[in-house]
Parts: sequence; structure tokens; C-alpha cells
Amino acid sequence: MQAIPTGGWRILLTADADAVPPGFQPALAAIAQRLASTDGRVTVLAQAPAPSLEPSFARRQSLQRGLSVKNALVAAGLPATRIDIRPLGRQPGGTDVIDILPPGAPR
Repeated sequence: MQAIPTGGWRILLTADADAVPPGFQPALAAIAQRLASTDGRVTVLAQAPAPSLEPSFARRQSLQRGLSVKNALVAAGLPATRIDIRPLGRQPGGTDVIDILPPGAPR
């Protein structure tokens, strides 16, 4: 996991990952607790840009990834109604990542 310079966190995944690996759960719980003390909406941007995949498959995989992050954040106490998921699918020059953006962070 990396900090995004403009605010937020980035999770790097392998191309075949449909969900966040279990080892990230403690970090996601800490992020959820931090975000729960703020106001505003949290955005989860998920990508699955592997060029060998069909665009629709990449979009579905992105959605699965985003939902796995949302579920982890909700389990740690962040209200589900404050989380927006944006499954981006395949992006030009993209990577297999999930970005968690706090309220006010540039999108």
C-alpha cells in the first residue's frame, strides 16, 4: 500500500486478483477509522487494465475489487452510505490498482 501525494491510499494488486489480499485488512481498518472521523464521501477507484482481458471483463473485475475494499471499510466502521465505488476497468497506461480517496482529495 502506498500513500498518494495528493491525498489517499493506493493498493497495488496482481493482474489476477479479484479482491484485496487478507494481509491488507489491518491497514484498511485503520484507514476506515480515520475516514469515519471525517465528513464527506469516500471514493474507491478500481482498475483492472490487463490488455489481454475483454473490456467488459476488466470492468467486472474492477467492480469486484472495489466492492472488496468497500466491504473491508464498512466492516471496520465506515458507513457504507459514504463510500462511492468507481470501477474504471481498463485505463490507458493504467495498472492493477485500487485508490481510496478521502473527502476533498482530487479525483
